[in-house]
Amino acid sequence: KPALDTTKFVYTGSALTYAVAPSDLYTVSGNVETLAGEYTVAIVLNDKANYEWTDGTTDDLAYEFVIAKATYDMSGVVFADTTVTYDGASHSILATNLPNGVTASYTNNGKTNTGEYTITATFTGNVNYHEIPSQTATLTIVKAQVAKPALDETNFVYTGSALTYTVAANSLYTVSGDVQTNAGEYTVAIVLKDKANYEWTDGTTDDLGYTFVIAKAQVTKPALDETTFVYTGSALTYTVAANSLYTVSGDVQTNAGEYTVAIVLKDKANYEWTDGTTTDLGYTFAIAKATYDMSGVVFADKTVVHDGSAHSILATNLPDGVTASYTNNGKTDAGEYTITATFTGNVNYNEIPSQTAKLTIKHSSLPFNTDADNDVANDIIISCEDGIHPGAQLTVKQLDADQVTENISQHLEKGQQVGVIYDVKLIQGGASVQPDGTLTFKILIPQELRNRDFSILHVHGDNKSEVEFDIQGDYAVFTTDSLSEFVFVYEVGSLVGLIVAFAIIALAEIVVLALLLKKNQKSKNVKVASLYPPFVLGMFVQLGQIVCVIVLATLVVTLAVVNILLAVNMFFGNKKSAKKAK
Repeated sequence: KPALDTTKFVYTGSALTYAVAPSDLYTVSGNVETLAGEYTVAIVLNDKANYEWTDGTTDDLAYEFVIAKATYDMSGVVFADTTVTYDGASHSILATNLPNGVTASYTNNGKTNTGEYTITATFTGNVNYHEIPSQTATLTIVKAQVAKPALDETNFVYTGSALTYTVAANSLYTVSGDVQTNAGEYTVAIVLKDKANYEWTDGTTDDLGYTFVIAKAQVTKPALDETTFVYTGSALTYTVAANSLYTVSGDVQTNAGEYTVAIVLKDKANYEWTDGTTTDLGYTFAIAKATYDMSGVVFADKTVVHDGSAHSILATNLPDGVTASYTNNGKTDAGEYTITATFTGNVNYNEIPSQTAKLTIKHSSLPFNTDADNDVANDIIISCEDGIHPGAQLTVKQLDADQVTENISQHLEKGQQVGVIYDVKLIQGGASVQPDGTLTFKILIPQELRNRDFSILHVHGDNKSEVEFDIQGDYAVFTTDSLSEFVFVYEVGSLVGLIVAFAIIALAEIVVLALLLKKNQKSKNVKVASLYPPFVLGMFVQLGQIVCVIVLATLVVTLAVVNILLAVNMFFGNKKSAKKAK
């Protein structure tokens, strides 16, 4: 078999030959072509009866003969992006330097308005050449620029007439809001007519808003009235300079107080104060309160003695129009009271400070009950015509006869016995004080002294005096100007007779007791012994008379009780014996 031709055939416009080794034994056809395409080179054995291919076959051979398409050289073609400024005309991009035989057609070309457009060029050539890729280019039509008009730097102030903000004329934009009359801040609007194709030189198309300010005309604030006003009862005027541009009110007042004089601009839209405000002015118009003359008012401390009626302190010599009310007045009980006088006057006068005075109601008497269980009578009552300070407290320490101090004992005379002692003190401010003036004492007489003679001693330190007193019922009444210890004493007589009487009674009871015991001796087996030891008679000598009386009295009572018990026992014992006998 002949070898394959491995040549890469590309269209050239001339005939191209597929090379096959020549031989007389076979024939070759279809091996010369010009146009690009795929062809078959046929190789046929001339004598198949006698010849065969080396592989033992005699089939016709078909070799593929390919002529590839050529490629246009488009490197020199110019189809580039283009930018133009809007001018109202149509704009396109065209390809140049096309190879021979190549033509171009365009999509999206021929544009007028500003914008960015993609233009596509489609190329057409010979069929023996590969298809030519299309190309694109960007057509940019930019906006035409317009210069912004200059600002009007005029300082406009309200005049009452129309004022114009000056803007340079141009057919490419419109101007509005440039004519105004009243004070205020306005916007002059400058608007491009064709924002699609025009822009300001800074690249924007926003509407321009120029501030057009017409300032308010200024009015000077009136001066303050520095007068110091004090209530007089007549109308008072706060002076404000007159001006047709503002109104004044509240400048005439009579009563004391703080008022506001209102000064108001009539046309706040076009006028303002020199400080740039239009706020209503409020000048303080103060009419001070007058002051009452209280120098002649009398409201002094007062001291009285408790008499059961209510006591008060009243202010006198009050100024006209002033009244007084009182707190803590009208007191009856003893004590110290702070009375407050509150004064009320005309509202146009300053508040009147309150005043205080001390009302002291002294005790006419001070009671003291020495017996906590006795809620009926008072043991001691002290009274004084001049009264006793309400802060004073009566303290009484009661001492019995066995609590006699050495100081008191030294003042007792022979035969005097202490019944009771009252240590009386007046305490004020935590300290013991003596009374002012003479005190009347009314002291309950101890029960054991009410039916016998007694004396009252006034013991004060080393001094002693006997008190003169009157008996009023169960009370001893006397006067004194000094407080200390008051001792009730009585005279002690001979007790021998009393002791002998107790002794006789005791002996009689012993005899009776002995008889009773003897009678009951069998049943009770009780032996009677002398209940009186020999030393009884010697008690008169060994013990004091008083102790003997107490011992004998106790013995008499004891023997009496024993006699009664024995008698009862014998009575019931005899009844039991009688029952047994029956």
